Amino acid sequence: MPNPADHASTPLAPVLAIVTPARGEARYLLEWIAYHRALGIDTFLIADNGGDDNTSELLQALDRHQLVKRFDWRKKIKFQLQFYWEALNFARDFVDGLFLIDADEFLRPQGHASISDIARTWLSDPTVGAVALNWAIYGSAGRQRHDDGLVIERFTRRAPQEFSANKHAKTFVRIGSCAAPAENPHAVTLSTGRYVNTRGEDVRWDTSHGHLVGITETVAWDVLRVDHFVLKSREEFEAKRARGRLITSMQDGDWQAYYRFHDRNEVEEPMPVELVQRTKREIDLITHQLHVEENVGFSPTEG
Repeated sequence: MPNPADHASTPLAPVLAIVTPARGEARYLLEWIAYHRALGIDTFLIADNGGDDNTSELLQALDRHQLVKRFDWRKKIKFQLQFYWEALNFARDFVDGLFLIDADEFLRPQGHASISDIARTWLSDPTVGAVALNWAIYGSAGRQRHDDGLVIERFTRRAPQEFSANKHAKTFVRIGSCAAPAENPHAVTLSTGRYVNTRGEDVRWDTSHGHLVGITETVAWDVLRVDHFVLKSREEFEAKRARGRLITSMQDGDWQAYYRFHDRNEVEEPMPVELVQRTKREIDLITHQLHVEENVGFSPTEG
């Protein structure tokens, strides 16, 4: 992770960060970090919400090696918006742009540009304050168990673009334009600038179901989208269910309906092989940097 003090010497090189909460994500964190590093992001602000695995130990090790900035939110519930406040305040002095996403969401460029190149284009337009990034929901691909392999290898089938859940958006925000998190983790409140979609159009929020922000009227996947591996396999979904949600709770019947609704697999669209390989190389580099003595006990390619 860059040293904030170094930013002053390179004012023309925007610093980009990803902000995310993590609970029970030890199996997946190295892959998620490595994937985004392969696409040009090297600053990660992560809330450690613990869990019954070694998520905390892994994040502490990553923080010691300056691969992430860890924030201690263990034993907290419904904390995500509070954490966003903390991360925003921390980042204001050295970050130019923030992506606010979760650990099961992967920023996916459309084309050959890196995430950093895309963000630099947005930041070069002084009228843009934030960009709404729509989901692409990936289903279980019929998998019942947690098999070997990366998430981006194992789940290759998604919902059609017009699927209603894809109207949910996450956010890229210019740090100087961000006044506060919104009332949900899908959007922010701006002090200046326009909130646009990935086509550069002023975003139109869908307020038909009482939502103020966070759900768009149409799904835009131009330039960049958010591949959301919301279920993974049935076994992994049940583990996620046991962990609970970060913002709201669900009853048993709600979880089953949630699974059925999101298990959409109509379109085959795997991650490009070259990007998978780059991710694996980054995992190897991170693992080497952590060293054996860290003893975090985790391999992202094993069940």
